[in-house]
Amino acid sequence: HLSLKNFSGEIELLAYSLLSNHFHLLIKQKSPDGIDRFMNALATRYSVYFNRHYKRVGPLWQGVYKAVSVESGNQLLWLSNYIHRNPLLKLKITFDHWPEINWPFSLPEYLGQRKTDWIKPEEILSYFKKSAPRADYQDFMSTNLDPFILKRIALDLEE
Repeated sequence: HLSLKNFSGEIELLAYSLLSNHFHLLIKQKSPDGIDRFMNALATRYSVYFNRHYKRVGPLWQGVYKAVSVESGNQLLWLSNYIHRNPLLKLKITFDHWPEINWPFSLPEYLGQRKTDWIKPEEILSYFKKSAPRADYQDFMSTNLDPFILKRIALDLEE
């Protein structure tokens, strides 16, 4: 039996997107090994659940998770854009049509359409106009991703 641990004092989840064969998490680390411990617990718990549910044994993941260290505010903003845009790219739809999909990602928290206590969009929204950060973020999401920037922030460009 796995004991449940709350990682709220060690990490903050800034953005996420869950896809059919992978996921993206934008996590702010608050303790020296918070992300590593969280990812280990997440991978272990999900593997146990999946193996029990589908009556299988053995490893579920191909390897350890991949991570990029965020070095600047600009990189942080573009990374959030990439994470929120990833399902749209997979479905080959434009940003304007995102409300038509029911996708597990954190964009609704950024646009003020949903409030989830454990999603923390405030840090990223603080880079936008104080009078209308959500509207400003929505405009930012409509901006095309620069391929040069994308290569510096994403690890899964073969998608």
